[in-house]
Amino acid sequence: MITDPKKRDVALVVDDSPETLRLLTDALDGAGMTVMVAMDGAAAMRIVDQITPDIILLDAVMPAWTVSRPAAA
Repeated sequence: MITDPKKRDVALVVDDSPETLRLLTDALDGAGMTVMVAMDGAAAMRIVDQITPDIILLDAVMPAWTVSRPAAA
């Protein structure tokens, strides 16, 4: 199997703080990752319905955050 050397890992960052999003996005992008951003749980679920990120960084104490379905293994 040949892998694409230009393929970047994908991170999904879910947080309601613009400052935290900026910090994490800058760090992950600097590490060579493609970064997807969601500012609430609904937006995160829409992204996950479309792609499978390699890692998800989640602020678990966001207001009104609920998990509507378990994560797939």
